[in-house]
Amino acid sequence: MSLTIKNPETVALIRDLAQKTGLTQTAAITQAVRQALVVAKPDNLDVRRGRVESILRQVWADMTPSRVAEIQQSMDALYNDAGLPA
Repeated sequence: MSLTIKNPETVALIRDLAQKTGLTQTAAITQAVRQALVVAKPDNLDVRRGRVESILRQVWADMTPSRVAEIQQSMDALYNDAGLPA
């Protein structure tokens, strides 16, 4: 089997990964894809989503009305009514 990669950045990244890990380019790609598949599993996504939601609950629990107003003022200064940079 063969795989042709025509993206120069991708080729450079593969070579860099292989060099830094001491693996062949094929082994480096195999390892990287396996790791990406583990992260992309629906179960793992649910776990990560749960962690993010937990962090957000902690952040919101620490928010005071004055802090929320301060953040809103900062956002208003950065973006116009259309949501574009001011």
